Amino acid sequence: MKVEDVNRCQIQEWYPRFKLVSIRTFIHELPESFVQYLLDDSGPFLLPVSISNEDAFPNRIHNPEEKEDYQVSEGSGDEAEPLSPPSLPELELKIKESIETLEGAIFPKLNWSAPKDSAWISTWEELEQKPSAGSGWNQFLRNAGEELQRQTKSPEAGA
Repeated sequence: MKVEDVNRCQIQEWYPRFKLVSIRTFIHELPESFVQYLLDDSGPFLLPVSISNEDAFPNRIHNPEEKEDYQVSEGSGDEAEPLSPPSLPELELKIKESIETLEGAIFPKLNWSAPKDSAWISTWEELEQKPSAGSGWNQFLRNAGEELQRQTKSPEAGA
């Protein structure tokens, strides 16, 4: 299989041709800074700051323990400046607009792959994303062409 063949599998390549028989889709190009932010595992993963001040994980269950009951331990002072969460206002606005247009019923599809832990469409189920701790975002974000080249260079690829 050639890199060009794999690239043709990317949603932005085939969706325009099959739009009339596909799920309604909005394609958003992710800024390179956002992709690098997702791939970076050098520090804590901080959720982006929302321009609308919405909580990414709204509290749906009343928790009687107040936030002030929790204390952050102070370090030795040798630590670097605290990291500030990223802000992606343009991407956030585009995604919010798409979600509103689709009336909140969405699922993510990242370029040439889809989440492994999705429940797929059938006559008795709806398509929905069920995130899990084992979700492999790095795999979804990797370039398919690079992965194909890596596999074809390995000795096992010919077997």
